Amino acid sequence: MPVNKLLIISNGHGEDSIAAEIVRRLPRTIEVNAYPTLGAGRAYEGVCPIVGPRRHLPSEGHRLRGSLIRDALAGFGIRPALGFMRREAKNYDAILVVGDLLGVVMCWLTGRRARIYLDVYKSGYDNAYRRSELFVLKRTADLVLTRDPILAQQLNAARINARFAGNAIMDTVSTGSYDPQWHRRHMHAIAVLPGSRASLKDNFAVQLDALRRVPGIEGVDVFAVLARAGDAADLAEASGMRLVPGKLEPDLGALTDGRVTLHLSTGSLGPVIAASDIVVGQGGTANLQAMGLGKPVISFHAEGSTEQRMARNEALAGDARLFTARDPETMAAAIARLLADPEDRARRGAIGRERMGPPGAIPAIIEELTK
Repeated sequence: MPVNKLLIISNGHGEDSIAAEIVRRLPRTIEVNAYPTLGAGRAYEGVCPIVGPRRHLPSEGHRLRGSLIRDALAGFGIRPALGFMRREAKNYDAILVVGDLLGVVMCWLTGRRARIYLDVYKSGYDNAYRRSELFVLKRTADLVLTRDPILAQQLNAARINARFAGNAIMDTVSTGSYDPQWHRRHMHAIAVLPGSRASLKDNFAVQLDALRRVPGIEGVDVFAVLARAGDAADLAEASGMRLVPGKLEPDLGALTDGRVTLHLSTGSLGPVIAASDIVVGQGGTANLQAMGLGKPVISFHAEGSTEQRMARNEALAGDARLFTARDPETMAAAIARLLADPEDRARRGAIGRERMGPPGAIPAIIEELTK
């Protein structure tokens, strides 16, 4: 039955961005409210109304050593969220949950059903569902859209309605109007993703130091994709490099020190990755999208990452992502090695495409909500 009034629940900036893109593509006949349970929900600004109480956790949803304790001391903020669900969720025709299982658990605890659960967290390669999670999904979600076929098979075996229709993060690769080919001058190109969290400047410092150590870097085109335009000035200040402003966003100009030049843009991940041979990345979703676009990623684990988180990241990526120590010299060696080996780049790129899968989840959601 077609939906007239929809509540979307998401849990974190990356999940908010995916959910906001779903809203943009939905028919205007569907009235949508978004409930971003963690953070300010900026991805929804100008897209749809935001409802529900905000949760602001010390970890920002990024699970590192000690973060769970710090979030617990902050109270997790779950009680106001459950109060909202009990009072307001009944006013919607359907609920769409995007992200991890928190939104589904909130529905279960308050007696609501999720018409669709779009899981962008679990992976059959590194993080299958536990029995407790299967219990909740079976009693709460009408349809689960998984991020790979392995998970769909696991849920189907447990008699849960699930399918793999494509990977939502590949539906949301930003394209923009930036054309990196205008700046291509050399045989090889590198894409740099500094990330978007508080560690942006620290990550970039290591990446830049590594690039400077790559033999012949003067003959390589380097592109950096930034989360927001303001990051260009921040990186210039932190690195001491000269910022040559761009004429019009999304072209943010270039950072240069006379040896390394980084062409800067925002909202342009797709074309930059397509124009590059390898990716030096500390982004979260952006790293996964780069792998899905068939380019090998070189990165280091975030400082303070738990052993479990590191193992899961490595299992998910396989050889599509080359993890190095947080050391410029080690990273530089990996960059030079991959630039010199087109066969290894192709091998790793093929693995990334297979692990991430094709787009298709968002069209499947729209079809489900409008049929």
